[in-house]
Amino acid sequence: MVWEPHLDGYSDEQLKDLRDQFGDVWYALSILLGHSHPDTTRDHCLAPFTGLHVDYLMALLDEDEQNGMEPLVRVAVTATGVALASVDNVR
Repeated sequence: MVWEPHLDGYSDEQLKDLRDQFGDVWYALSILLGHSHPDTTRDHCLAPFTGLHVDYLMALLDEDEQNGMEPLVRVAVTATGVALASVDNVR
């Protein structure tokens, strides 16, 4: 967020070079949290961020669309083996 306003006009290759030099957001966050490796941060901190995206997307749906999500989630859970604490969390 600090650098973003200053990166307009950079090519994808130049942005990759900056990430290689200064690290990505997971690297920076791992330093702030005191983790020894960005993978530790990603493995432990990604779930809440993913949940925020789901909550945001669900808020965009009307009631009929939200009600249609439960069967879809059940099929996805069955197909992938992912466990949900409660389907009510999807609504």
